[in-house]
Amino acid sequence: MKLFLGIIAAAAFLMPLTTSAADVAPLPVTIRVGSSFNDSNAEAYYAVANGFFKQAGVNVEMTSFNNGAAAAAALASGALDVAVQPPMQIAQAIIGGLPFVVVAAGAINSVGAPAAWICVSPSSSFRTAKDLEGKTIALNALKSSSQNLLDAWLAKDGADLTKIRFLELPSAQMAPALQRGTVDAIELFEPAFTAAKAAGTVRVLAIPTAAMAAPRDEFLQTTWYTTKQFATQNREAIRRFSSAIYMAARWANAHPHESGVILAELSKLDPGMVATMTRARYAESLQPRDLLPELDNGFKFGLLSRPVSPTELLNTSI
Repeated sequence: MKLFLGIIAAAAFLMPLTTSAADVAPLPVTIRVGSSFNDSNAEAYYAVANGFFKQAGVNVEMTSFNNGAAAAAALASGALDVAVQPPMQIAQAIIGGLPFVVVAAGAINSVGAPAAWICVSPSSSFRTAKDLEGKTIALNALKSSSQNLLDAWLAKDGADLTKIRFLELPSAQMAPALQRGTVDAIELFEPAFTAAKAAGTVRVLAIPTAAMAAPRDEFLQTTWYTTKQFATQNREAIRRFSSAIYMAARWANAHPHESGVILAELSKLDPGMVATMTRARYAESLQPRDLLPELDNGFKFGLLSRPVSPTELLNTSI
């Protein structure tokens, strides 16, 4: 908490003030928000640093998690009120009986600013997805949105998914595993991609976003969500939370340098690397159509046991 307060103080000198006398009086409820220091999940931290939650009149308490699954478990147990996850993984939880609802859009995965890269060794002869049949691909989580994206590219490029072995590895271990020959290809997200690219240890084989983004060349990578009970009992607080998230989205989309300073401090990344990596873009409103690529492909590739429509995820209480 002291670190984050220091970041907020430093940010005051780097960005325009956004709070004013027009700030709305806060509600008595404090929303406990779980996120990570990953750029695609960082909107709430940007909102705190800029005073957007204060401006919207909502109190928040931030808790950092290493991954979305841990935050989802905390939300399900009542230890959190709001978290952030890819839509497909929220759908998986709903199918499993958890009463989750989406309350705001998060980061966008787009052809222009992709979230992931399929990489191979610089000396590899692989040129297509079909070349990876009989080979091993490492990804950060099995049965996740990461695999959903990877499956979409492999299938569109003509590979037989049943002939490919998928191995779950932490991002930091992927490039070394590729160098050792333990795996044949890896799916990298930022900042691991920029670090591996700078080290010269990978060659980009493909950018999988386009395989899942049609027809609009983009889709929602993450969404903010809560439980049905919390949304129903705290309609105004959730409405204000969503409003602040979209304030943060507009600000971060317009101020990549300033948000990068906050991100570097939070994540302990080198500021130079943050400045060169592909930064997240954020949705400034929630459109049901932007949920469809993850949901439809999730069912197509067996990651969802049944079809899930966007309306099943959306919060109708606000």
